[in-house]
Amino acid sequence: MKSRAGIITVILSAVLFTVLFFKQPQGLNLLIFELLYFIWLIAARQISYRNRNMITAVAGFLVTAIFTVITYSVFIYIMNYVALLILVGMLIYPQAKSFINACTLSLSNLFSSQLRFISEFSASGSNVKQTGRKLQRSLIFIIPIIIILIFIALYRSSNPVFDKLIGNIVDPVADALVYIFRNINFRIVGRLIFGLFFSNFRIL
Repeated sequence: MKSRAGIITVILSAVLFTVLFFKQPQGLNLLIFELLYFIWLIAARQISYRNRNMITAVAGFLVTAIFTVITYSVFIYIMNYVALLILVGMLIYPQAKSFINACTLSLSNLFSSQLRFISEFSASGSNVKQTGRKLQRSLIFIIPIIIILIFIALYRSSNPVFDKLIGNIVDPVADALVYIFRNINFRIVGRLIFGLFFSNFRIL
């Protein structure tokens, strides 16, 4: 998989995951998400139709996905996740003769895929690399700024006149930052991060 195409696919999948599952129950949304994943597998030619184990894994994945809508039971959700683990394992190593081996490979991919995403993202283009270099250079100025801010805070606590002067400048900025963070929905951010984690596992 090409780095740029893989990154775009992962990000789109994470956004879709967030839209479908934020404050929404599983079941139909899970079925929609997994059907779209299956369509992507076909379009990307990830499925080997001559591999019996892979076809069995695909069948188990689709059947359990359909039954999540029919039964809405915890058991079928667990079976669906196990089927997904096996399918991803078969996609990683189609020559696997055992579903247990496929599941083991899938579990190892759960964490290694996150490292691959970071690596591919950092190497996806010159703009990303240039941004990384600029961030590294900016670290030279961060430590002196932190030291200055500490001295300002200490001097404010001991000098009421200076405290009032600085407060007229700093307090509006602090209020603006508080307003921004107060209006950020961290549940959406958390769901998006989890969506990235889950999408990396399935795609990369």
